[in-house]
Amino acid sequence: MYWFIFLILAVRPDFSKGLNNAMKDFFDSMTIANATSVEDFKCRDIQLVDETAFEGCYSCYRCENERYIAHSRAGSFTRNLRFSKMTNGNCATENLCCVSQSAFTSVRTQHDCGKINREGRPRSVRPALRHVLPGQYPWRVWIYADGDKKCVGTYINFNPDVLVTTASCMSYIQNSDALTVRVDRDDSAETAVTNFILHPDFHLNQVEAYKTPKNNIALVKMESKLPNLRPICIPEARVDIGSPCVVVSADNIYINAIVPVQEKCQNTDPAILCAMVPPKDYTPEDGSGLFCVDQNASESIYLLHGIMVDNDDHVIKYLNISHYDSWITEQIKSL
Repeated sequence: MYWFIFLILAVRPDFSKGLNNAMKDFFDSMTIANATSVEDFKCRDIQLVDETAFEGCYSCYRCENERYIAHSRAGSFTRNLRFSKMTNGNCATENLCCVSQSAFTSVRTQHDCGKINREGRPRSVRPALRHVLPGQYPWRVWIYADGDKKCVGTYINFNPDVLVTTASCMSYIQNSDALTVRVDRDDSAETAVTNFILHPDFHLNQVEAYKTPKNNIALVKMESKLPNLRPICIPEARVDIGSPCVVVSADNIYINAIVPVQEKCQNTDPAILCAMVPPKDYTPEDGSGLFCVDQNASESIYLLHGIMVDNDDHVIKYLNISHYDSWITEQIKSL
């Protein structure tokens, strides 16, 4: 469980006294408010007043909270605060560590996550206008079983080196010994798979019944990092409607995708995200990703908002990655 305080304040050297007076009643009734989701607290009005003062919206944690530690390591916009907490007439000092709300679109736990190589890596010439160059989206990989391509994976974590893909792709695999991961569909550098985890509530019979399966997500641990791989950022919040997104087809062409109001594609499931692409213009691969630009970033940073689980011509259904943020975080620890 994550513990938050939502503060709209000016952070100044005399903050301790002001917060104590202004929020005494709040802290008498509860130590820290429990938020249902980060999205409840999303705002973007962070302003620098001077070298020591910042105004805007923050979420504050106990400093040992894992979510704050992740933001701190990733270089998110953070402040350390100290205040006096009044509880039953006894004074106690509490340290809080705060993260600006503008950092909350994603947890950038990985250095340089979400950055593409526009000219490929190594640099190469684009043979066609929308052709995706090798290494352009440096988190895309392919999972093979006994030499046969199974599905697409997306690199999301370094140390351990972890991919995310669909559970339906991995469900027929008996053990990891037969699995390898490549950075290309064809012969290329490859590494072994040491372990994989399916979501415990995934049920294969839903796939066999031609339904969009629930909890269709799996994590795959690679034995070693492949050359030129860079992880994509993982979102904490659902993608904004109308966000610019990119998908890559089975014939290696990138397509611009639009995330509509979900009712437009008859989707009411928070664990599923639908996106629309031009009709007859996209042949998806199992497990392929929905890459969307982080609207709060000052540069082009991509977030993995979905992995493909179903398609119907121009309407593509994705498993909503932000819905599984906590599960992903916990499972990576055990890999």
